[in-house]
Amino acid sequence: MLKGFVRPNHGLAPYYGLLRNRNCILKKTFTYNLIKEKFYSSRNDNSDTLKADLKRNNNIKSLLKEVKTIPNMITLSRIISTPLITYSLIHQDYTTSISLFSYAAISDFLDGFIARRFKMNTRLGSILDPLADKILILSTICGLYQVIPTYVFSLFLLKDSLLIGKSFISFLENKKNNFITQQNINLLQVKPTYISKANTAFQLFYIGGLFVFLVYKKENNDEDCDAKKKEKIEHLDSFFEYFGIFVSTTTVLSGLSYLGPRFIRRYLK
Repeated sequence: MLKGFVRPNHGLAPYYGLLRNRNCILKKTFTYNLIKEKFYSSRNDNSDTLKADLKRNNNIKSLLKEVKTIPNMITLSRIISTPLITYSLIHQDYTTSISLFSYAAISDFLDGFIARRFKMNTRLGSILDPLADKILILSTICGLYQVIPTYVFSLFLLKDSLLIGKSFISFLENKKNNFITQQNINLLQVKPTYISKANTAFQLFYIGGLFVFLVYKKENNDEDCDAKKKEKIEHLDSFFEYFGIFVSTTTVLSGLSYLGPRFIRRYLK
């Protein structure tokens, strides 16, 4: 044997080398897959967020475009006229209040007619129109607090509170991360029933009649007024008392029709 020559040991050495190379490859592959998974998951999350933001922005833009339609402009003008009606009532300027209230009552019919006739129905209109009616009626009866019976005012207020509460409960049951979504807009939309439409007409007629009665009573309630006019005033007092009971009844029926039998069975047991 030659001096300095070492016989190579071919036992398991080659296999150890293969195992080391394979472990390196596995580690690199695992690291690559982990980075790839994190990258794509974060990219998918970002894309979902961007899609949600785009939907929300599109919903906002579509609602802003709907403001420019003629029916919605009429509805907004009714909302703007409401504080003026209340102010004129507080200062007993009945001529101005009757004029503004007449415009508001006519606009309530006009915006719906134009929307149906010319196919201008919008999501915003289905939200604004009943809201404008509630603002008009509640603000007006607040100005007539010295004349209108307490139970009539309480029932008007209770009905609107129940409707708002129902919408709030429905929103909580279908809560989304973004408030401005199509589903949340649908929850705010109000589909009026036949009894609710009739009730709104009766309420407006009741309040408008009270306006006219106040003017007539103010002009003919002097001591020099003849007996016939005083008797007429008493008859009108009785008429509006009974008519207030009738309107209160339709208000209760209207509120129940909005809530529906399923809601009543669930929350009013």
